[in-house]
Amino acid sequence: MEGLCHHLRTRSFTNRFKVANVTSQINNTRSRETQNRIDNKVRQSQIQYCRVRTALLALRGKGEWEQVLQVLERSDVQALNERQMTQQEKNDIERVRL
Repeated sequence: MEGLCHHLRTRSFTNRFKVANVTSQINNTRSRETQNRIDNKVRQSQIQYCRVRTALLALRGKGEWEQVLQVLERSDVQALNERQMTQQEKNDIERVRL
């Protein structure tokens, strides 16, 4: 879990740095590659957490530990500066695509 939190913090600060400092196409491409590597680490950490939780459930069974290690949904994995899209925003994007 610590690894996932670390990667999410890194993603947050990388996004802020990119917005504030990156201007040229070459630098933008390089920063996007860095962001992709961080996103891959976030996904790997999420998968690892889910596998460990599933294994623990199989070994220990249900119990109080499930309050601490809760199910990790895809929507739960967000950096500090990211937010959930509202339903209105999703509808607007869908309307523009059509």
